[in-house]
Amino acid sequence: VGAYLKPQVDLGGVNLYGLAGYAVTGGGNTTTGDREGDFSYGAGLDFPLVDGVKLFVDAVQLLDKGDNNAVSANTGVKFQF
Repeated sequence: VGAYLKPQVDLGGVNLYGLAGYAVTGGGNTTTGDREGDFSYGAGLDFPLVDGVKLFVDAVQLLDKGDNNAVSANTGVKFQF
């Protein structure tokens, strides 16, 4: 779970964005309270496919605390209406 600020720059149709916020990640057994929170950051791009539909890709550093490291690579489709 996370909350982010998302500054954006339009590069002629392609949207470059940054992510900065706080994320909480959990281990395989969340009933034991095995969760950690940390500053989280990342970057991504939105590409227009057709009117009202965009493809996005991004990478996010969720947790970076010593031996505990969590990185997420994401892709998806946005529908704007």
